[in-house]
Amino acid sequence: MSLGNTRREAADTGRQTPAGPERAAPNGASFPPLSRGDAAVMFLLGVTVLVVFWPALRGEFVHWDDYPNYVENPHIRTLDGASIRWMLTAHLMGVWQPLTWLITALEYRLFSGENMQSFRIGMQIVSIGLHAIATMLWYVVALRLIQLARPEAARACESAPRIGAAVAAAWFAVHPQRAEVVAWASGQPYLLSAVLCLLCVACYLKAWSQPIRRVMWQALAVLACAGSLLCKAIAVPLVAVLLVLDWYPLRRVGGSAGWRADTIGRLILEKLPYAALTAAAVWLAVWATAENRSYRPDPEVVRALITSYCLVFYTVLTIAPIGIAPYYARPQPIDGITSDPWYIAAFAGVIAMSLVAAWMRRRRPWLLAAWLTYVALILPVAGYVRHGGQLAADRYSYLGCLPLLALVGGLCAFAVSTHDAASARKRPGRLLGTAVASAAIALSVMTWRQCGVWRDSIRLWQAMIDRNPEWQMGYYNLAKRYKANSDLAEAERLYRRAIELWPTYPEANVDLGNMLFSRGDLDGAERHYRMSLQGRKDFHMAHYNLGRLFLKRGQREAAYRHFKAAEADAMKKDPSKLAMIRRQLARLESRGGAPTGAVNR
Repeated sequence: MSLGNTRREAADTGRQTPAGPERAAPNGASFPPLSRGDAAVMFLLGVTVLVVFWPALRGEFVHWDDYPNYVENPHIRTLDGASIRWMLTAHLMGVWQPLTWLITALEYRLFSGENMQSFRIGMQIVSIGLHAIATMLWYVVALRLIQLARPEAARACESAPRIGAAVAAAWFAVHPQRAEVVAWASGQPYLLSAVLCLLCVACYLKAWSQPIRRVMWQALAVLACAGSLLCKAIAVPLVAVLLVLDWYPLRRVGGSAGWRADTIGRLILEKLPYAALTAAAVWLAVWATAENRSYRPDPEVVRALITSYCLVFYTVLTIAPIGIAPYYARPQPIDGITSDPWYIAAFAGVIAMSLVAAWMRRRRPWLLAAWLTYVALILPVAGYVRHGGQLAADRYSYLGCLPLLALVGGLCAFAVSTHDAASARKRPGRLLGTAVASAAIALSVMTWRQCGVWRDSIRLWQAMIDRNPEWQMGYYNLAKRYKANSDLAEAERLYRRAIELWPTYPEANVDLGNMLFSRGDLDGAERHYRMSLQGRKDFHMAHYNLGRLFLKRGQREAAYRHFKAAEADAMKKDPSKLAMIRRQLARLESRGGAPTGAVNR
């Protein structure tokens, strides 16, 4: 499209477009103000979120990050200088999120007193509210993207973009993959970051429809980006997303605007504040994870296959959410995926999709734009850089699914706009409305049920092993919960199942050994403690319990030797256990000093 055509289209709408690529909005279009109908749609979306996620209000803190983050964390209980310093510098569980900690402390002061369950309910109310706000912001962003993509069609049929945006927002709002972030207390940082990330994009799009206030909207976008990164580093791909939006649908570069060096330079210069914030966030994320658990890097071929599989995995679950679970375990052994046809097919599918989108970039630029933004948002959590023991997680799709939903909304808008007013009121409109309503109801029911998975720790871990029946860690953690509830028979069964899957499982062997020790089976307990040491050499809890066992048998030298070994390992691995170990050593020494020769054995 030539610049002359752009000016003629602007004249057709009664607007004058500047004579360069930095125009008010693509093709001379500007955003119409949000109407009362838009406000009604957003209100309805918010009410829908409240209804669908209502079961989450009955949830408890679960033994899946919640306890170290909230129940056992003294720093969120006050806002004194020491706590604020901790919030600014903490890397608890390998995450730097100072603004999130500050908001959590405010929630604690507002909701809890000393009642942790009221604090949990208060956090849940905030999480549901944040998801409702994110849904409303996504409606606005989706509406603007659809209007920008087809400005002529949007002017000819103003309801079409609104219908498309409503579909995209509703799909996002009630999709069962949202349950993890909303119903899980430790998912709240993702919500805080996502709300500010969506606000950043909304302000950025607004900046290019109002030239007079452009600087103000750009500044607000940068501030929102900074806030998002301070809550959680999920906004790291935002720079890439904004650059894609500059190409399409903003059309600030490419197409009729061309690929002029001065324009490209201006766009890059404009992104420097975002890039600086992102670089700082990445550095802090690396620093935060440095002292936490590290994983042996996978071979490059394996990482490429996992990344491709995750890109397909999140796409499939967004369209057909069958088999949603709180945990998706990595296949073991991981090298086996190099011959797995599903992983190979996913890799081929990603390559094919990339080639098709690139080939169709002139006729269907929206396809390449959606694909590039989807890859940018998913790539940091798609497995190339490992973030945990899982293969994938529903929380990673919270922002990542949005380009796919924008495509769905855009196609719905196109379907509406291609029919004249008379036909739109009849069969096509009815069919579309029926399909959308049916899908929304089905998704809502699935989400309602999925919220129940996060209600308590037993339900959560049971759902994990239902999805991953060969995952030993799931059985171990479920056993701990049954043991805490005094259901010792079920706990023992689950411990034995975990050990069956991993015979030298250190923690499971120690816990099962303790159960046997408590009922007098010292030989069985010793066998499991020694199996634990085969799984983790010098494991302090295995040595500590062997010390207790030998002390009960009256073998003081052996007991002392194991307590000293436990002390040496705990000093390096878990200093919180030192007091317990040293009490046993002091008790032994007070009964006649260290046994002869025990120290040097």
